[in-house]
Amino acid sequence: MTVETQADKVLDVRGQFCPGPVLSARKAMDELAEGQVLAVLATDPAAEADLQAWAKWAGHTVLGLDKSQGYLRVLVRKGG
Repeated sequence: MTVETQADKVLDVRGQFCPGPVLSARKAMDELAEGQVLAVLATDPAAEADLQAWAKWAGHTVLGLDKSQGYLRVLVRKGG
């Protein structure tokens, strides 16, 4: 999965810790239109669960997760 080519916006929060990745993702998502995709790059061990819970709560859809590059890459489609 090549996150950067599938995303409308890439948010690099590597090095941030809870609640930083979710707060940054929320702000970045506010700038996108419904249906657009945000890629979040994170190193916080809690980011996977936190981003999935936030996306579900906010009405967004997690399209994919990838840890193969040594950090977490999450694709989230903005809901309406």
